[in-house]
Amino acid sequence: MAITKFMRTSVILAMLAGQLLFAKGLTKEQKKELYKTGTVTVYNDDGSVKGHFEVSFMPGKENVDRDAKKMWKESVKTLGQLVDKETFWKGKVGKSFMDGLKYIKDRNDEKGLGQIKSDYNKTKDENSKADDNFGKHLVKTKNWLKFGGKFIERSFHSLVGLGVGMTKAVVCPIGHVVYVPVAAGTKSIVRGSLVPALRYTWNGTAWVIVQNSDLPEDGDMTVTFVPEELPANNESSSSSED
Repeated sequence: MAITKFMRTSVILAMLAGQLLFAKGLTKEQKKELYKTGTVTVYNDDGSVKGHFEVSFMPGKENVDRDAKKMWKESVKTLGQLVDKETFWKGKVGKSFMDGLKYIKDRNDEKGLGQIKSDYNKTKDENSKADDNFGKHLVKTKNWLKFGGKFIERSFHSLVGLGVGMTKAVVCPIGHVVYVPVAAGTKSIVRGSLVPALRYTWNGTAWVIVQNSDLPEDGDMTVTFVPEELPANNESSSSSED
C-alpha cells in the first residue's frame, strides 16, 4: 500500500517539476521546516504565527523517521511472541495441536472405525433375524458383504480424519511459529527499511524542486492551510456585542 501511494504521488511530483508552487519566497528556516516536517509555518506582520501549510506531497523526514521506528518496534513486538508462553505457545500453538488431535478423534468416533463395533453388532442382529427365512444363507452373505463395504468406508473416513487432523496438529502450529519471523521481517525490512528509503528519496527530490518556490497562496490544491487559532464564531461574537 505504501509503495502504491509512493507511485501515485510520483505523478504529482512530475506535474510540479516545471512550475512554481509556492508569491513570497521561502526563508531558510521555512525550507528547513519543509524538509523536516513537510509543513511551512507562516507569520503575521507582527511576527506572530498565523498558521502553517501542510504540503500533501511531502512526507517530511521526521515523519518518515517516526514511521520507520514504529515498524521496527512492531517487528520486535511480533518476535516477542516467541517467548510468550501463555498467549502464543499455549494459546495458539498448543491450541492448534490439541484441535488437530480432537479432530482425529471426533472424525474416527463419528464416521470412522470408531463406529465399526456398532456396525458389527448391527450385522449380527440382522443375521440372527434371518435364521427363520428360507434364503437365510443368502441374506447373511449379503449382510456380511455390506459390513465389509462399511468397514472400507469407515477406514477411509478415519484416514481422512488422520490426514486433516495431523495437518491441524503439526502443520498449523509450525505455520504459527514460521509466521512470526516472516511477519517481523516484513515489518522491519520492507515497511521499516525499504519503504522509508523510497519516502526519503521522494521527500528529498520534492524538496529540491520546491525549496526555491514562493509561499503557497489560497486555492493551491497541493497544500492545506491550518490556522494557528480557529476564527471566532460569528454568532458568538454578535451575541457578546449585544
